[in-house]
Amino acid sequence: MDLRTKELLIEKYWNGTSSQSEEQLLKRACSLNPELFSKEEQSLFAGIAVINTLELPSNFSSEFLDKLEYKEAHEKYAVSSAVNEARVISRSWMKPIMKIAATMLLLVGLGVGYHQFFPTTKTVTSLNPSERAAFEESQKALMLIAQKMDKVKLLSSALEKFDVTQDKIRR
Repeated sequence: MDLRTKELLIEKYWNGTSSQSEEQLLKRACSLNPELFSKEEQSLFAGIAVINTLELPSNFSSEFLDKLEYKEAHEKYAVSSAVNEARVISRSWMKPIMKIAATMLLLVGLGVGYHQFFPTTKTVTSLNPSERAAFEESQKALMLIAQKMDKVKLLSSALEKFDVTQDKIRR
């Protein structure tokens, strides 16, 4: 076998597209011409040859099935006992409490997240001097408006009383 043929067969082997006859050809070439193959390839084909010579004991099937049935029986018992223990521990009266606690936790998390992504407005102490002066002027103007509104409210209530009295007189 020449080097080019060997390279093609190895490539087909690693891609999984080689046939049985091509793999046999590679194994024979490796045993007859080991100088063409790397140490890794030699150990691979030697390992495959050893694996092919191995055989299972005659009672393997029965032993395997016995162990499998034993394991399945013990797993079913372990699962059923674990389910029974879980039923004993379960407390149905805690379900509504747990739902409420989960809801509260969710709401607190949403509130914290909201304040993280949407910070609150500036405080009065964090304003620079020009902003502070504008804030104070606005505050004074709003106080003046509030005082005037109180006077209007008083006059409005007096007018209402006047209207009520007029209605009583007309009747």
